[in-house]
Amino acid sequence: MRKIRIALLITLFIGLGTIPLGIIGAVFAKTEFVTPNYEPVDWQSGLAGDVEMPVFDPEVDYSYYSAESGLAMATPPVGTMVYDWYVNAISGSPWMTLRAIGDFVEVWVQDDLSFPAGDPRNAEPWRWQITDDMAEYLADEFDNTIYATLAGYYGAPFDRDGTGTIFQALGWPSFRWDWIETTDPDNPQRVILKIINYRDDNYYDPTYPSYVAGFYSSDYTWYYYNRNMVHLDSWEWCERLGPEGLSWLPEHPEIVVDRPNLYESTLAHEFQHLIHSDRLPGDDTYMNEACSLYAEPLCGYELDAGQIEWFMATPDNSLTEWGDQGDINILADYGAAFLWALYLTDHYGTTFMGDYVKNMNPGMDGINALLAPYGVDYYDVFRDWTIANLLNGDGLYGYDSIDLDELDTDMRVYEISKSKFPWTSSEKFGKTYTHATTYAPDGYDTGIRELNPFGTDYIALTGITGENYILFDGDDLAKYPFEWDYEGDEGWHTKKGDLMNILLAGEAYVDPLDPTLSLNTYWEIEEYWDFGFVQVSTDDGETWTTLANDYTVPYYDYHALHKMVDILPGLTGHSGAPVEMEFDLNAYAGQNVLIGFRYMTDWGTFENGWYIYEASVSGASVDLEDVPKEADFMVTILKTDGVDYEVTELSLSDMDETGTFFDDIAGDEDIILIISAAMEYGTVDYKFTNKL
Repeated sequence: MRKIRIALLITLFIGLGTIPLGIIGAVFAKTEFVTPNYEPVDWQSGLAGDVEMPVFDPEVDYSYYSAESGLAMATPPVGTMVYDWYVNAISGSPWMTLRAIGDFVEVWVQDDLSFPAGDPRNAEPWRWQITDDMAEYLADEFDNTIYATLAGYYGAPFDRDGTGTIFQALGWPSFRWDWIETTDPDNPQRVILKIINYRDDNYYDPTYPSYVAGFYSSDYTWYYYNRNMVHLDSWEWCERLGPEGLSWLPEHPEIVVDRPNLYESTLAHEFQHLIHSDRLPGDDTYMNEACSLYAEPLCGYELDAGQIEWFMATPDNSLTEWGDQGDINILADYGAAFLWALYLTDHYGTTFMGDYVKNMNPGMDGINALLAPYGVDYYDVFRDWTIANLLNGDGLYGYDSIDLDELDTDMRVYEISKSKFPWTSSEKFGKTYTHATTYAPDGYDTGIRELNPFGTDYIALTGITGENYILFDGDDLAKYPFEWDYEGDEGWHTKKGDLMNILLAGEAYVDPLDPTLSLNTYWEIEEYWDFGFVQVSTDDGETWTTLANDYTVPYYDYHALHKMVDILPGLTGHSGAPVEMEFDLNAYAGQNVLIGFRYMTDWGTFENGWYIYEASVSGASVDLEDVPKEADFMVTILKTDGVDYEVTELSLSDMDETGTFFDDIAGDEDIILIISAAMEYGTVDYKFTNKL
């Protein structure tokens, strides 16, 4: 594992560290077990296999635990043992002990950190031992480095005092929840840090190569405990906590820290997720992860270079669509997000990521608001970022805080060496393969060939000289896996799926004598998380305005996706039966408009969806059809002799995504095409040629 130091230009941050992220690999011999060097991974990465996130079940009877703790709504003293619902849910043994108290944190450790009976790791208990010194050190590190840095940079999490928990509301005995409540006058909302032996594939299988190092759950913080809370795993703190070479165990002086500050950096990463959940709920995943990745070097911890190298090997991996190339290439998502954060802070102020969170304006709109004083927007910066990732040059085409030349992996660039080449598409280059690993020297096949949103291909044309025309032709429409289905007498139906954004629309004339939209509809939509929107457009679908009536609501869960919140009100919950409703179109009287029905879901639960049986405007039926996603491209032409370079933005037709580039190319010059998909949804392909 190679680590890199990120030279952030902020003077208050100190320390060393790493949060390496692993990839599935070896199968270890079981005849004579040798404990693997497990790789820590994010719990949502898919690299830890099946992970257990227990959901509260009010029907479970825990009455056989009857001892009262009598903590009386105060922060208990170190050494207090308490009952905890979550620890019981994952292990069947509910007891935790408070091992350290800081100004901003309580360190609680699961009493039984052992593995299942018969697991060979139980013969080496020092590997999962948490000493008082370790707990006290981490509490001090959290107070003086992590909390001090991140609460100042991103803002402090919201106050929560542990009152009114779901456990208390159900009338459970007070010993099950009174330790959660706090009226400590020094700090009424310390973060609860739980140290547990997390139930992932590695817990049950000692040969599994990776484990969940830590996690944050908004459900546990918001809905169960009403306390700010993060979790860390208990594996090998003696080798992964503190600076390199430190010995934690006097009885094992030969055991020293060789993966320094891993748990400190993990804690910084997860604490940012806690802050982010409060201040930017429903934000795009890639920006949330970018902020958490940036939090690690912000606190002074080194970062594993591997995730950046995975992105450099697959730059067609989407920046904005998390996990677009599957779990097998999820490290590329982390690498892209981290480089994006570095680029923004290098060129648009070291406080950029913090201001983004503090401003509580999520997504592209929030980024554009911060970029506006510089006279650029998201698309301008994304283009410059794609060039910087290739050139690692000066100014906007490079980084201040990292030298990409220090990486072991160069940017993946396809090459065409012919002087004249026919129309060439992504089929020429085949499917994307991940970064090479010990167990897959050629990488893993992602199964992906086309470009996803804000993914980029680099293509070097090394054989062309003299006067050349280069013609580009991108897809007009993006391929999208969801659409409105017409079901005959049953009308139109949305079907089911995660992260849907589909539009059904038709033209209508709004008669001033009857400016009314009449709708016969039925819906079963996840309440306050997913929505159906009734909309109108006066500019042929370029922009849409959401309509309201007695059935639409402006209310939403605080963590609902911002892309839905931004266009409320909408239909949500269950209609119970088909409903005939009307919308007032007086504002559009005398106009030809488009009437649209947009259905959007998040990444979690989805229900049966939305049915449109009949729609009419001014008494005339609206002929509806599913609206496909438009494709958009960004093409940059880079001409270079290996030292100097010229950058040209190729102008593309909005109608058909075509463009032409002409230049006289010297014999020592190459042309590099930088082709990006510049739309929010769907996948696209393209082709290009220099044969007229």
